Amino acid sequence: MVHQTVSKVCYTNVNGLMSTKMELNELLNRTTPDVAVLCETKWKNEWGTPDIGDDKYDLWMKNRSDKGGGGVTILTKKCVKVEKVIKSEDKSEILQVMIRSGNGRIMNYVGVYVPPMTNAWQKEEHEEMLVDVLKGLEKIVMESSDIVIVGDFNCKEINWETLTTTGSESSWSNRLLNWAVENLMTQWVDCDTRFSGRDKPSRLDLVFTKDMEIIETIHYDSPLGKSDHVLMEFNLKNENVIIDENYKVRRFKYSKADFEKLRKYFVAVDWKDFEDAEDVRKKWDEFIRIYNSAVEKFVPRGGARCRKGKEWFNTKCKEARNCKSNAWNRWKKRKTESRWEEYIDARNKYIEIIRMERRNYERDIIDKCINEPKLFFRHINGKMKKKEGVSRLKVEGKIYEDAQDMAEVMNNSFRSVFTVEGEFDAGRDKLVRNILSTVPVSYEEILKMMEELDVNKATGPDGVSNWILKECREQLADKIHSLVVTSLSQGRVPKDWKRANITPIFKGGNKENPLNYRPVSLTSVVGKLCERTIKERWMEHLERDKVLVNCQFGFRRGRSCSMNLLSFYSRVVDIVQEKDMDE
Repeated sequence: MVHQTVSKVCYTNVNGLMSTKMELNELLNRTTPDVAVLCETKWKNEWGTPDIGDDKYDLWMKNRSDKGGGGVTILTKKCVKVEKVIKSEDKSEILQVMIRSGNGRIMNYVGVYVPPMTNAWQKEEHEEMLVDVLKGLEKIVMESSDIVIVGDFNCKEINWETLTTTGSESSWSNRLLNWAVENLMTQWVDCDTRFSGRDKPSRLDLVFTKDMEIIETIHYDSPLGKSDHVLMEFNLKNENVIIDENYKVRRFKYSKADFEKLRKYFVAVDWKDFEDAEDVRKKWDEFIRIYNSAVEKFVPRGGARCRKGKEWFNTKCKEARNCKSNAWNRWKKRKTESRWEEYIDARNKYIEIIRMERRNYERDIIDKCINEPKLFFRHINGKMKKKEGVSRLKVEGKIYEDAQDMAEVMNNSFRSVFTVEGEFDAGRDKLVRNILSTVPVSYEEILKMMEELDVNKATGPDGVSNWILKECREQLADKIHSLVVTSLSQGRVPKDWKRANITPIFKGGNKENPLNYRPVSLTSVVGKLCERTIKERWMEHLERDKVLVNCQFGFRRGRSCSMNLLSFYSRVVDIVQEKDMDE
């Protein structure tokens, strides 16, 4: 098993993820932390998944559902094997990500946000939330000593150097301090973390661990966006975590295949066992064996490409970022009002520049979209949170978050609404002179269909690629023709043709309801070629022998559903006009 030292963790209170996404993405690309914890994200579930991390990070969120604000988000590099994610179910905002270490231990990364008492909270409700926070933290530290707890605790009355507080015995500060002391927690933040103009700086953001030596040092940097909380980065000592070796699957790069050698291989290889096989399943097994052997020899593998950064983040953006950082450092050395204003100006200028440069970049893409459509679609696909999966499901009050469990729930839900068609009644009213008893398929037809295959379509569960079939159609068309003819004559299909990769597509409504997803299947390419031949013969029979009446629309050439609506509309207009003329 491969291991990697997880040494870098970053944290900040972003004060709204929507307004800091650009700076956050730049930070992740530049500093590449292994774990990033964000508080007060103010993200709403109906917004979907934020486009942060550029597909280099896995993301988990604990968002508020009953009121605005708040929220905790944790990102981990995709190469890190996450064992489990736990979200608090009560009024507290706690998110726990568990990563298995190389020595067998589970390292717990915990993000916490404790909101202050404001008009958004009733006094009793806020007190209940504080109790839930302490219960949640108590449970975490009781279950494991390998923990890093980081977050905005909104507790400024504690002096962590002397372990004293100015709050009353029942105050939040006193209760938090007692929890830390009783559980032998080490608090690492040694300076103020929130600065807001003329307001007195305060230490609201804290880092707790059980291990007194696990953190080497904490580095403090300027806030992201218009947040008034510092960015904190710290390293963990000797923490090895298991890498998920499958996170970046080394896929076949069909565009880099040596098609000339593939064609020669398919001509020279011995197809005797394929030709001698009488059963379609054995014939298919032999075809797949030869196909896979050829692909392994002449198609290279490679991991998914990872973009290095945002194309629009140019030298001008970097200079503005450096000006902001320098202004922050000058203010940190000498906290005067004039230097604070200089920092605010530099910060606002940086935000203005990166927004302007991104707009200019997008306008340039629009100007180039006719000549470079791939550039346009790549940008659009990057904006869509395409890889958003199903985070959790809820059925009859029970929550499912494990991937295997959610797959079973989805499967059962789709099965429950599946319509079983009754026996087809052909009727006796219409005399059909010709009966379709066989499905003739020609070699030329198979060759033409292979030539028309879209190389950009994904492979099915059997791994057979459109690209290979299209490029090697002259060498493989007779083999595919033999498979289709044998399958139709025997009335059987290989098991691979029955298999499908099912993807749930969200339709709308409550994302926790499995019935609000539509199953989309990805099946075998060769199986679809066989289906297409049947469909073509069937439609030819229906059209030629006039089995279908003229008023039958849908899935017919020249008689689409749109055409049906237009013809109906035209007929209505004619009737109205005829009525007007009669009057």
